[in-house]
Amino acid sequence: RKQPVRHTHACEVLAGAYPMQMLRYRKYKEVKDTAKLGFCYNPECTIPNGQVERSKTFYCSRCRCSVYCSRECQRSAWRTHQTVCDHNAVVVAKFEAKQQQQ
Repeated sequence: RKQPVRHTHACEVLAGAYPMQMLRYRKYKEVKDTAKLGFCYNPECTIPNGQVERSKTFYCSRCRCSVYCSRECQRSAWRTHQTVCDHNAVVVAKFEAKQQQQ
């Protein structure tokens, strides 16, 4: 049976000549492979501690400041988020207008 081809990263090739480079590369890979967590802003979220992988989160499309674990959590938190959202949307709009002027 044929062994699968393993692609080698340049840092792995240099490991013999530069051991510190290999240590940095391994640490980099460890950090990059670790799942990044976010928190659902819905106080009544059913997920333990409201923690969810950031790649699976949903942002408020209006203010883009609040993060939720699902569309259902976002909908159920709308009443409490609405007043904050109004303020945040104004701040974001001003910031974006200033950025376009530059």
